[in-house]
Amino acid sequence: MTQKDQKNQIKNLLACAERLLCCMTEVQQDMDEAAKSIKQQKLISDEIASKLENKLNELREETKNYTDICGEIGIKNLMEASMSEAKHVLTEQLHLIEKEERRLAYKRFKSLQSLDPDTNEHISSYKNELKELLDAYEKAPSDEKIEKKLDAYSTFMQALDETDSAKVIAYILELSSVFDNQLLGKAFVARTIKEASNESDQTDIVVEESNDKPAKDNEAVEDAQLLSEIAAAKQLPFIRDEDVACYTLEIEKGKEEKKVGTKSFLNEIRAKFATENGLVLTCLDTFGVLSIQFLALATKKSMITLEMSFRYLFEKGYIRIYKIPGLDSFYSLSAKAWKVMQSREARNYLKIKGIVYDNQAKNEMNLDVDEESVNAAFARIAYLRLLNTFYEIIQPNTSMKEAVFDECFVVVLKDTSSIIMIGIFWSLKGSKDEEILLENIRESVNYGTDYVIVAGLNRDYAVCNADYVVKEMTFDPKCVICYDLLKNEYFEYVSNDPFSPKKLLEKKENQSVKLESKVENKAENKAESKAENKAESKAESKVENKAENKSEDQLEGELKSKLESQSKDQLECQPENQFEDQLPDQSADSSKDEIQNACMMIVEEKTYCATAYLDAVKDTNEQYKMLYEQLAYAVNDPKMRCSYDSHKIFAMYPQNEDILTNYLMLSTCLRNFFMNHIEYDYEMKALYENMKSIPMTQAYPELMSAAYRMVRFKEKFHKGIDCYADYRLRDQMKIEHRLENLAVRAKGYYETYVLGQPKNHKNVKRFVDTWKLVFAEDGEMASYLQAIMNGEYEYASPFRVNLLINFISDGCTAEYSNLNREKLGNYINDCWDKSKTNGGTKFKTSNLMSDLRNNLTNAMEKVIGITCEWIDLASGRSRSENDAGEKRYREIKSDLRAELKAAEKIVQKKETAEDIYVQAGKAVLAQTIKELLARLDGRYKEESHKYFYIDFLRGSDVLLDEEYFPDKRGNFADFEKLSLLARILRHSKLELLSFEEKLEHIFKEYGDDYGAAEQILDYMQKNRNATEEYNIQASKEQAGKDAQIRLNNFIENLELAQSYGQIEETKENKKEKIQKIANEWFAYADETKNYGFFKRILEEYEKKLHEDAKVRGEALLREVEGIENNDTLDECRKKRIAAIKSMIECQNYTVAEDLLSKINSEETDEEREIRGTDYLAKFIEEYDYNYKAVANSSKSLSDLAVVRIHNKDEKWAKRLIDNWMNNGQALGQYKLTALLEALGFLDAQVKEQAKLGRIENYIVTIPAVVGRKANYKHPIAAFGSKAQTEGFRVACLFGKYDADRLIEELKNMGNSKNTLVLLDYALSLPDRRLFAKKIKASFSDKVFAVIDRVLLMFLVNNYSVQFINQILMSVMMPFSYCQPYVWDSSKVMPPEIFIGRQEELEKIESPSGVNIVYGGRQLGKSALLKKAKMDIDFDENNNRAVYIEIKCMDYERAAKKICCELYDAGVLKEEIDTTDWDVLARAIKKRLLDDKEERIPYLLLLLDEADTFIESCTEVNFKPFDALKEIQNIGMDRFKFVIAGLHNIVRFKRDAALSNNSVITHLSSITIRPFHTKDARQLLEEPLYCLGFRFPKERQALISLILASTNYFPGLIQLYCANLIEAMKKDDYAGYDEGNTPAYEVTQKHIKKVLSDPSFMNQIREKFEITLKLDEDNMYYIIALLMAYLYHQNANSAADSEGFSAEDIKEAAIGVGINQVAVQKTQIINGLMQELLELNILRHTVNEKYLFSRYSFFQMMGTSDEIDSRLLEYMENQ
Repeated sequence: MTQKDQKNQIKNLLACAERLLCCMTEVQQDMDEAAKSIKQQKLISDEIASKLENKLNELREETKNYTDICGEIGIKNLMEASMSEAKHVLTEQLHLIEKEERRLAYKRFKSLQSLDPDTNEHISSYKNELKELLDAYEKAPSDEKIEKKLDAYSTFMQALDETDSAKVIAYILELSSVFDNQLLGKAFVARTIKEASNESDQTDIVVEESNDKPAKDNEAVEDAQLLSEIAAAKQLPFIRDEDVACYTLEIEKGKEEKKVGTKSFLNEIRAKFATENGLVLTCLDTFGVLSIQFLALATKKSMITLEMSFRYLFEKGYIRIYKIPGLDSFYSLSAKAWKVMQSREARNYLKIKGIVYDNQAKNEMNLDVDEESVNAAFARIAYLRLLNTFYEIIQPNTSMKEAVFDECFVVVLKDTSSIIMIGIFWSLKGSKDEEILLENIRESVNYGTDYVIVAGLNRDYAVCNADYVVKEMTFDPKCVICYDLLKNEYFEYVSNDPFSPKKLLEKKENQSVKLESKVENKAENKAESKAENKAESKAESKVENKAENKSEDQLEGELKSKLESQSKDQLECQPENQFEDQLPDQSADSSKDEIQNACMMIVEEKTYCATAYLDAVKDTNEQYKMLYEQLAYAVNDPKMRCSYDSHKIFAMYPQNEDILTNYLMLSTCLRNFFMNHIEYDYEMKALYENMKSIPMTQAYPELMSAAYRMVRFKEKFHKGIDCYADYRLRDQMKIEHRLENLAVRAKGYYETYVLGQPKNHKNVKRFVDTWKLVFAEDGEMASYLQAIMNGEYEYASPFRVNLLINFISDGCTAEYSNLNREKLGNYINDCWDKSKTNGGTKFKTSNLMSDLRNNLTNAMEKVIGITCEWIDLASGRSRSENDAGEKRYREIKSDLRAELKAAEKIVQKKETAEDIYVQAGKAVLAQTIKELLARLDGRYKEESHKYFYIDFLRGSDVLLDEEYFPDKRGNFADFEKLSLLARILRHSKLELLSFEEKLEHIFKEYGDDYGAAEQILDYMQKNRNATEEYNIQASKEQAGKDAQIRLNNFIENLELAQSYGQIEETKENKKEKIQKIANEWFAYADETKNYGFFKRILEEYEKKLHEDAKVRGEALLREVEGIENNDTLDECRKKRIAAIKSMIECQNYTVAEDLLSKINSEETDEEREIRGTDYLAKFIEEYDYNYKAVANSSKSLSDLAVVRIHNKDEKWAKRLIDNWMNNGQALGQYKLTALLEALGFLDAQVKEQAKLGRIENYIVTIPAVVGRKANYKHPIAAFGSKAQTEGFRVACLFGKYDADRLIEELKNMGNSKNTLVLLDYALSLPDRRLFAKKIKASFSDKVFAVIDRVLLMFLVNNYSVQFINQILMSVMMPFSYCQPYVWDSSKVMPPEIFIGRQEELEKIESPSGVNIVYGGRQLGKSALLKKAKMDIDFDENNNRAVYIEIKCMDYERAAKKICCELYDAGVLKEEIDTTDWDVLARAIKKRLLDDKEERIPYLLLLLDEADTFIESCTEVNFKPFDALKEIQNIGMDRFKFVIAGLHNIVRFKRDAALSNNSVITHLSSITIRPFHTKDARQLLEEPLYCLGFRFPKERQALISLILASTNYFPGLIQLYCANLIEAMKKDDYAGYDEGNTPAYEVTQKHIKKVLSDPSFMNQIREKFEITLKLDEDNMYYIIALLMAYLYHQNANSAADSEGFSAEDIKEAAIGVGINQVAVQKTQIINGLMQELLELNILRHTVNEKYLFSRYSFFQMMGTSDEIDSRLLEYMENQ
């Protein structure tokens, strides 16, 4: 037990003793009370008894705790002592422990030291003080002051051990009264004070000389003996299980469960970090495992970018992370990546040559790590560690051979020296790799051996492994080095002495010197000149290889060789190659255009353009990243948040760079020497010397003198001159003013972040909880803000310490530019982890990512930024005049200034013939010098740094974000001219407006970028006076409304463009992409109030859509030309071709394709007229006349209307007048019946109901037609077929009504019934039209139709006995709401809406008609069969028809159901239950021949959804069909069966039927195809016409567009029309103006309203997919997928294809592995394609091939990646 544990146990025991003593006292008191009662022979109260019982139980528990702790500590004698004695003993013991702790703390403090001599000297003063205090304490141990000071030293060491930053800060505040800030800063912020290592604590190693073998201590000898016994038994150095039992292998996996196709894989690895991703995956494929450190070392790539690449690939599920806690982690390919990387496309892209491996080969290559094998993980960690160490030492000319097996490896590194590295980590279970390991080691010896590194789990295992290797091989033991993995230590095998791998470097250098000498001597000897040439050639080759990468062909060859060697599980001899050459060539073509553009911007004094330009370039081409960083640091770009220190600058500027980079380095170095970003810059002198070595500095002696002066100053005072520069010498008033401004900002942040709720939290509760933790009122962020708000400057110092610990890069000053985002990220992660317990979840979840993390980060950065600024200003308030640095600055300032001025003049001097790079470099240097001078002179304004990019706002091309940085959102790959690069370049060449002129443009010329205007005004107010007041709020609001309208119109136009077929979606869903971009940019515009840029984006997209659409037009024109050239055209086809060309010209490709598909159709092209008279138009035309005639409400209608009777129509018209309501008198049942009859409701049955308040109320039913087919004259079922079954209500209203009052009255009636309202009042036309709008928004389930005096008068004047009901509906229903269309096939379709299909219906109903009906879904087969049943069953001849659905039933189950249904329908008089079709047939025949029962002249048996039934019939040679056919033979026109299904069984079952002589081949069939144009137009127009919709003649193309978009499918036509009607219910009234509607003229605008409804388009897609997915095998759908796949594969543009045959489809199926299609005969595939043609899904081309009949069908199949994924599903599900 440690001393700390013992102390805690004693504390616990002492607390327990206290509790026991207290408990005993309370028990004693209760017992005294009880004893007193007993003594008096009284009853003990329940209260005392219960209390005593509880206290005794408590005493028992405490006693047990006490004895248990005593037993653990080993002081059982205390169990016998009293509690008082025990307390005394324990207290004394505790004091002794604490005294020992303090003694050790003082001893540790005395051992503190630092690498910095000044700090050491400072520590020594405190050590001396401690010694004096200890001496004084010995003399006066009771002196509390001395004891308190000594406690501070003990606390100091506790703080040094503490890792919790919050506790460290508390310690610092506590210690600040004893120790100065310098010591505290070094110890707890910079962490440069450490304890000296105690050599006496290390265990000495005793070495025994014995046969050149290493000696071991006693314990090591015992372990070695045990291992030797194992090795002797098994002849192998195994690791015992108990030695690895404490280690676990953790494996992290990304999204591996998600399947991925090759194209998706390639798209994902190209999407981000493309170069690094390719590098990582190729190397993992080659080497099996990797670490980031080794890959960075070997490829000289940035660790940061590689880490991002590894993390990205991990999240995508392409790599796995393996780790053993306490050791390193490494990476390997996931199974998902391995599988997809075997494809040809992936390997070509990654430049991987060689064979493609299956899973077995993969396992044999040992590229996977066994998830249960810790030993295998140890082997790979050791492998990567050794590679990292020794490759770093002997690079760059290093060749490598390696073989990694399950639990061992061998690697050969060869340069001037040869190193063999061997690792053995075999488990006791044994290994299959022993022989192969030894074989590879033997082959490795061929390379020569300078060193053999043998790795083992620990020191003893490493020695054991070395024993084994030396025994098996012929290695010189003196060359063997052992490696202890767990301690990461090297030692010599023979001497057991520590070994430093750097010794190899010394040996290498010695060998190099000898080699050079040898080559030199050989050069003198002519006879050996060949050797010299060889050496020179090799040297030249090295230089070339260093200067440029190997070609891709060389690389591919090497990787191929590498993979082939690994596939044999052994290391094979290859020519020596560089390790770098085993990696993919990542070099890119170096174009100078971008650099020249940036240089030109700098020369033209637009440096801000150059930094923004290179920043944008580097996002797409990472080779420019370094140049951007160099320029950003050279000009102090605020976006980079430059933190200047020499180490960073060394890394940023490699040696031997071009002249531009050298100038940038000069500028950066000057800023570094001048700035105050780091306190101890240990590499500053070296950087200065490096700067001096640049040749051009010789031309600037004054500059170098100034630089030297700044370096000396910073070296001496540990502060940059900037800390004392004159611009910081602000007067107190200015400082106070800035502090006040900061207080205002802090208050805003406090209210927003601390008191408010986070914005855009996406309803993620845990994020809200994390936000509340970060910005808690008692938290750090809130404390900063409160101090700033309240001016509590005493907190500036501790806040600085806090920032330095938690958020600032180590060793840097507390400036915002030194913010360490890793520390900030860790802080956020800690709060995120804490929030999971607060949020109630106990499981670990993923990190806070994406926008939510950015929101929190941005908020914290703002608070930290304002805090840094406040600390700086607060320190300026108390600036000391006795500061030595201040004095020195004053002494050197004038000299420094003079040197910089002289340097500025030289730099600004232009030389002749300077190229653009020199000019740009000198311009940057001149800018830097100018800024330093401004800082020295006090002219520099700190705000200028914030407004570095402000001049972008003088143009219109580049906007700034809230931090005044270029807004990089929207790099528009679709538009080069709108790309950020193009916009910056364009801006750089413009003659810019002044800020005043720019404001004028925004506000008065509708520039609309009001966010930019606010930023300009902010800048002008801080730097100059704004001259004019602008009403910016009103301007923003109006611009926002205009932008919303513009967005809505754009999206509607986008939908129309897709409906026209103008948008090609091959690689991606372009329409959705554009719509997403438009919405995102609107959101951005609405957020920033920069609406002008948003407007430009929409305009560019509209232009691009029309331009891109021309490709499809050209393809269609070629097809038309092919028809013209190949065929002799009659007049009809010539007209059609002219119409097609007309549609192509106006880019209505959907209609053009539709016409193309019907080019050879025999349908008539005549436009269909619905009827002669437009009664609605006439009603509106005569409205004023009729209104005036009946408007006088004081008189009855009969008094106002005079009807002369000359004919039958006028006679019936008078009945309308006679039976109308009379000035409030009850109408009555009789008169209402007569009125309804005059309105065309014949034989109406009227029943009076209870009044609805004062309103007369009747229910009317219309008797059904018996014995003949009903002939409905209008499509309104509420007053037609539904009136027969449900009836409708008639309500009589009297009095004055306007639209609003009438609506309220109708609502009061309730909507339980369809209602006809009789209103004895004349509505004005405006009121009627307003009512038409309001009723559509108010009612949806039931129809409310109004007949007022005006409408009745119109009917009187236009009465027609034959058409009165039709006329009534055509003028009444446009002012009502009714949805006549039924698009859901599961709902009953009223007969009024059954339009078309008369020929098909006749063939189904006729006894001599068809037996087989087939066709796709959504085409109305079921509706046809149901209509046939309705027409035939119980007709005037008493014929019978029975409709039976046998979906998913085989022939046996179908027989049983048919028996039941025929019995239930009364056809069969006796119930039978059979699966035998012969029995069923006999029963039907018997019934039809039975004359005793009621005779059935004709029985029509309709079997629907019969696909399963048909398929099952093949098992019995189609005997059920034979049985049904046999019934038909009983007599002419007595019986017929009709079977409906999806496929043409006559076509597909022909061979089977012929072989069995089945009746199938003799059955007639009919295909239910999509509507003909005539029927489709009737379904579209007639119901809409009755509701007041009109398609003007000049817009007849809209009808064609609707029909083509719906593919002439009845269900889709109904869906389309239903949505057109539903749009009227929305607030915008579908864009109609109630002032002049109805009639409702259908225009493009209204079509767009329907198309822009996402739910409608989704329904279209769903129904399209249902059509293709007919049955379980989905053959239609797979063929359509293959067709779409061929579209993508075989054309430059998917819109440009000549068509595909059945052979093409089969070949494609074979190619992608869809066996379901590949095994079919070509004629079967062709038959299926023919059915798709009949379904209008496909169409024929000129060469009799197939294409999608609509381009939109191809688009609905999905993008290229989506099609690949769906095909992959069918491949995997086979």
